[in-house]
Amino acid sequence: VRVPGSSGPGDLTDAQVDARRRVGGALDALGGLGSPAGSCVWHVVGLQRSIREWAMRQGWGGRPVRVEQAQGILVAALGVLAGWYGYGNG
Repeated sequence: VRVPGSSGPGDLTDAQVDARRRVGGALDALGGLGSPAGSCVWHVVGLQRSIREWAMRQGWGGRPVRVEQAQGILVAALGVLAGWYGYGNG
């Protein structure tokens, strides 16, 4: 993950480095940016694109997916993240 206007890791604050690690860990829990879940969460939650836009433009591996499938991917990914962050384990 690159920060615009930053030339290297030395330009980041400790909080920014920590946030980068947490985002990276969450994406790893979803299978990485190349996975359907990771890509969907990155674009829909992180970049605030619509599910429809992600499904049509990005989809899985650059191939469009149906909006209904994209919705299912997002719901499943959010469930994985909820577990990863410890929600529902109490």
